Amino acid sequence: MVAQAASWVMHPGLDPSFIAKQYEDDPVSANAEYGANFRSDVDAFVRAEVVEDAVVRGSHELMPSPKSWKYHGFCDPSGGSQDSVTLSIAHGDGNIAVLDCIREFRPPFSPENVVAELAGVLRSYGLSEVTGDAYSGEFIRELFCGKGDLIQHQQEVEV
Repeated sequence: MVAQAASWVMHPGLDPSFIAKQYEDDPVSANAEYGANFRSDVDAFVRAEVVEDAVVRGSHELMPSPKSWKYHGFCDPSGGSQDSVTLSIAHGDGNIAVLDCIREFRPPFSPENVVAELAGVLRSYGLSEVTGDAYSGEFIRELFCGKGDLIQHQQEVEV
């Protein structure tokens, strides 16, 4: 079952003046957050053809390079039952940011098994650190730390 309705319909106790202020400050964001409407402004950020032009055809992942690129790993963890876990690895090449690797694990899955696989991917790019949000407190961090010398840095991320 799926229900789609504005926040004030689903939660009549919300302060109408708060919602009105949100619409005043950023109508597009408020419409998505409180009005139950999908965003339509994302295409204006990056046109589809720009993204398509940046894709290396025939390749889903760029293998680690013997060049002295400095790779960075980013992980968006999950507990294994609702959301996916994602990993991305990127490097800079002059003024160009290159996304080398993207992995997604859809639920259900074992967080321990996924972290073990991600640790191997990170090591293949010469990484011993990965950055993620503060989801799950110490749970995911401890799993990464338990995979040898890997460190998971947590950053508070505003959404």
